[in-house]
Amino acid sequence: MKHAVFAAFLLFAIAATVNADPILDSITITAPASGGKLALIASENGLYAVALDYAGGPLPGENSMEVLVPAPEALHVFAASVVPRDRHWTVPSWPASLTGLPELTEYALWQGPDGKYGAMIVMTGGGMITYLAGRPGGIAVTAASHDSRFAPSRVPLFAMGRGDDPYRLTRDLYAFALAAMRQADPGGVIGKVRWEKPYPEILRYVGWCSWNAHYQMVNAKALLQHGESFKAAGFPMRWMIIDDGWEQTAKHPEYKVDGRDKSLAGFEADPVKFPGGLADVVSKLKKDYGVTWIGVWHTLQGYWDGVDLNTPMGQEYKDALLPVNAGIGVPDPRGDAGKRFWDGYHGFMKDAGVDFVKTDDQSTMYEFTEDLVPISTAYANAQRNYQASAQERFNGNVINCMSMNVDTIYQWATTNVARVSGDFQPLSPLNPRQHVVKSVMNAMWISNLVWPDYDMWQTHKPHSLYHAVARAISGGPVYITDKAGRERFQYLWPLVLKTGELVRVDEPGLPAKKSLFNDPLTSGVPLIAFARSGAAGVLAVWNMDDDLRPEKVALSPADAEGIEGERFAVYEYFSGKMITAGRNEEFPVLLKPWDQRLYSVVPIGDGFAPIGLTNKYVPPATVLEVMRNDNSTMVTLAEAGPFLAYCERKPGAVKVNGEALPGGAISFADNALKLDLSKGGAVPGKIQVEIIW
Repeated sequence: MKHAVFAAFLLFAIAATVNADPILDSITITAPASGGKLALIASENGLYAVALDYAGGPLPGENSMEVLVPAPEALHVFAASVVPRDRHWTVPSWPASLTGLPELTEYALWQGPDGKYGAMIVMTGGGMITYLAGRPGGIAVTAASHDSRFAPSRVPLFAMGRGDDPYRLTRDLYAFALAAMRQADPGGVIGKVRWEKPYPEILRYVGWCSWNAHYQMVNAKALLQHGESFKAAGFPMRWMIIDDGWEQTAKHPEYKVDGRDKSLAGFEADPVKFPGGLADVVSKLKKDYGVTWIGVWHTLQGYWDGVDLNTPMGQEYKDALLPVNAGIGVPDPRGDAGKRFWDGYHGFMKDAGVDFVKTDDQSTMYEFTEDLVPISTAYANAQRNYQASAQERFNGNVINCMSMNVDTIYQWATTNVARVSGDFQPLSPLNPRQHVVKSVMNAMWISNLVWPDYDMWQTHKPHSLYHAVARAISGGPVYITDKAGRERFQYLWPLVLKTGELVRVDEPGLPAKKSLFNDPLTSGVPLIAFARSGAAGVLAVWNMDDDLRPEKVALSPADAEGIEGERFAVYEYFSGKMITAGRNEEFPVLLKPWDQRLYSVVPIGDGFAPIGLTNKYVPPATVLEVMRNDNSTMVTLAEAGPFLAYCERKPGAVKVNGEALPGGAISFADNALKLDLSKGGAVPGKIQVEIIW
């Protein structure tokens, strides 16, 4: 919260402390031809945002405004840009210079000759959205309203800054930019940064989604088979998503939008696939199979081609829908009228026992509102209406999907999880590489707005560990999409406790500095990500080489950004080996094709470092509290299991929940203290381990 308050304060406090003329004088307005004037919003820590004030008539819906910004000198560049043919997702790239930024870039990070980092991000508001793109003369910042009748007033264009720390710079820049956008367009930008919003409670637990298991053929019978499979395996699958295919739809080829021709025809589930209705299958999954929560899928427009106006449901909510043509409408994004549609749809779901929603197709609203509503206005209202309804009924338990475009990302006021890559593709042999690379690199910027969701995956597919390790450091949801009976729960158990609660890191995993400016698919440099868990750090490393070459890299505890200490115990999950290393002391990592490593980096204090439960990918996340006394240390663990700690001295005794642990359950060699706590693990719950010297 303090970061947002700080950024907002800067908007009002520092204009006089920065000489605006050199910045604005270096920027060229290339469109419109007249009527535009640049305005600067600056901060005392070197961040600034630029807006364009306009006094004139309507501008073209595309390329409404454009400015050219001088490109700073950059030795290394990383960019995230929207896929032109699929504007729901951003993909990473590493252009040779800032003048080579791809079209539709949303975030750019670079390192200059002086070693400092620079970052530049797009903004939204004033009816428009913007993108960056490299040009021979610099960086073009282009704004569009998607409404040729619209005449803007003040349009936020971009924000920019420099700093010594790329992670802090990016974090501060998004907080500052959001405050600047809200100041420029209070009703047109409603989003908040991630740390101002709670993490969804339901998504603290493990789940399953129907999509890749059944695609649009999902039905009640199949869902119950999955419930039976989880129950028979004794796996605590706490939630399930009924994805696309459960709805009543109507097909009207004459009313296509963006090539789609199926629209929502009613709130109740498809009567053929769900003969008992939605409530029936939800009730059975909960009562008969112990699934705690059920989520369902919908789109921001109601369905892929909106809502059918010529059905009883369409007529009932006619006043809450914006007609796109004679056959379909969308929840009205011109104001608050659209909320009544969501009150009806979400209200039906809630009455049927549904607990949360996954909301898809969030970045193509312009296809429905072209020349009807300015794009950032449409998105602010559409998101405000949908989020208000979801907050009232589902307490913010929402997964946002197909939503990485700039029109959406700054409008998440209450929802706090979003997908960070395209769909998991089970038929693509290289998908584990590509999917993880996109997820980790996109987390660098979008994790400042929401917790990243790395999507579902199938545990029975090859290289499932690539996906499992990525989820272990993501900090976001964990869910699979295997068919019943094909699950490989051995890849899931290290991610969860016996209750099904996730073993989560404290902050989203981010690419390490060694990976910021190298394409891990082609550079020969492994992908390295770091995360934090309490006082410990976590390092994940993957060989992502497209040519299947072996790789090597030197790591040190310092690669786990943000942890304190000078000497560390470093434990690798897959080998089970532990070493010690100084903060900047490097150790080699050799990776065969398709190899991955997962290191826990725990500071050593008073000769002791609790690693945690080694049956979990991230052992330090199972350590809830450490209390040190003169001759003993009390460690509270999330549950029982095999415990490892670095100890410089052999303990004289160990107690578990106040009772002495038998000597046969204690092993000490080479400063590694191993405790077999499995006998206390039949019942889930915290345990306390007292180590006495």
